[in-house]
Amino acid sequence: MRIAVIVHSAVKNDARITKEAASLRAAGHEVTIHGISADRERHEFSLPGADVRVLLEPRVSRLALMRKRCLLLPYVALAVVLMNIGLRLVTAHPLIVAGHDLARPTALVGWSAAVALAYGARHVLARLAQHTDDFVMARWRAVRGSAREFDAALQLSLGRGFHQIGNALLRSLARRPAPDAIHIHDHVALVLAAQLKKIYGVPIVWDAHEIYQDMAGGDVARARENTAIITACHPFIDYFITINDSIARFYREHYPRLPTPVVVMNATLPEAVPDYDGRLHRAAGLPTTQKILLFQGRFSAHRGLRQLIEAAAALGADWSLVMMGWGGLEDELRTLATAHARPGLPATVFLAGVPQQQLQQWSAGATLGIVPYENTSLNHLYCTPNKLWEYPGAGVPVLCTDLPEMAAMLAEFGFGLLLPRAFDATDIARAVNDLDDATLGKLRARCAAFIAANNWTRWERNLLDIYRRIATSP
Repeated sequence: MRIAVIVHSAVKNDARITKEAASLRAAGHEVTIHGISADRERHEFSLPGADVRVLLEPRVSRLALMRKRCLLLPYVALAVVLMNIGLRLVTAHPLIVAGHDLARPTALVGWSAAVALAYGARHVLARLAQHTDDFVMARWRAVRGSAREFDAALQLSLGRGFHQIGNALLRSLARRPAPDAIHIHDHVALVLAAQLKKIYGVPIVWDAHEIYQDMAGGDVARARENTAIITACHPFIDYFITINDSIARFYREHYPRLPTPVVVMNATLPEAVPDYDGRLHRAAGLPTTQKILLFQGRFSAHRGLRQLIEAAAALGADWSLVMMGWGGLEDELRTLATAHARPGLPATVFLAGVPQQQLQQWSAGATLGIVPYENTSLNHLYCTPNKLWEYPGAGVPVLCTDLPEMAAMLAEFGFGLLLPRAFDATDIARAVNDLDDATLGKLRARCAAFIAANNWTRWERNLLDIYRRIATSP
């Protein structure tokens, strides 16, 4: 079966997307991931260790950039030439009003108006030129009505970025053979559901990673918009996947017309814990005897990172915090870390994020991994992030917020400790400083039992079962 996976990101940093694609390929399906490049170029590569092609399309096509930058210039030049000719003709014949020759001022006004009209017509010219793009004619024939119908059903004006992403993904899909099924990740690409159903007429699988109507830091308008997207698109969704039982229950209660949710958790592959080679300590400039509290991933708001930096200064001298990742909050966190510096070995060290396929080897150098997410939304309340598996998969116990799904896993398998649901820097420092070597050893031993019982091979069966049902359905 030929499966098109569509996402609104550059793919590489999303372990869920890559794991699912690799599992589908290993099951014998032909899988292509269509995503959005971080620059204005197209990129094509294969997932490491898997025969899965990734096609990244820029938000704005090269032709659109050419139109924007170059197409207008000939028309402006033509307008200038014509107006100069007109200026010469008009100025050759005086226009006398009340004793003043107004031929030249009148021509200048007309010349300026013509240039303004030529510039104002750029959108019309761009639309005409759009029909030479490599996807537009097919899309025009197949979707001419559905796009209008979908916009009417949605009853909202999506941001420009949504439309750019949607058009880019349609361009990318048009360059490959028609798929037998389409797998949509998250809600941005979901806006294409109606168009994709009309163009290809194949089953659509929607994979919801989050609760999009109540995300940390989200505003009311965006929440309303995300709700409208899901409501308008659910008639075109044939199968529905999400990440845990709590979020599945939320979707059943709030979107009862969606297909029955299938849970595929963000688990890791059951790989043996690697022998640590010292790379994390070397990169951080720390002796191998130093204990490391590790946060790895995106530096975003509402993840408890400010409290974490403040707590680092209160850790024992034998502990250091390593922040290994990326994100928009990094500059602020670095400034905060400087303000909370301590004598001796650094309290906080920042390292760049590492490739997903190397993450286990890097994480193996940590003593404790932390997931200090704040209870600021339903999406955080019920979260089960990749880190919840990535730390114990490297033999590293977890310190996480007392949120229902994470707390239930720790209660069952005992591979970590909980912070209060409303925690502060003092709570983090106390939890770390109270740990002794005997307790750490017990927690470490329980990591293996958790990964053995709750790993990717358990959850990929649910994913593969969906595609077996698609393959055998009429």
